[in-house]
Amino acid sequence: MLPALVDHSLVAKRVISGITLAIVAFMMGGGFKLP
Repeated sequence: MLPALVDHSLVAKRVISGITLAIVAFMMGGGFKLP
């Protein structure tokens, strides 16, 4: 059970990091300009 919990924790951290990077890139890029 513990290894599974650790794996889920790592996945959650990676997801949060990915979302954070996406938001930062979005803000720095001035937002995605839709046609």
